[in-house]
Amino acid sequence: MYGKMNINLLHVLLVSPVLLYVGLMGSLKRKVNIYAFYLLLLLGVSVLVSHTMHLYKNYRMVQKIRKGVENKVVEEMYDTPNDETIVQL
Repeated sequence: MYGKMNINLLHVLLVSPVLLYVGLMGSLKRKVNIYAFYLLLLLGVSVLVSHTMHLYKNYRMVQKIRKGVENKVVEEMYDTPNDETIVQL
């Protein structure tokens, strides 16, 4: 679970900014094929959006798991012959 978060974080913080930078700087030059750099820009934006979404989804899942483990209290009630109730946690 944390491995996926690390990969998504790496793509959000390192890969997508590099793609965006190369795509933007290359698209400003007029001597090269500009459409290849537009493709890199589009790829950088899609990597940023998709991996941010996956990172958020994994973060929410970890939070739900932690919250579920902390709040998981099992109560079992037993009736005794003396009309006492025993609660076992």
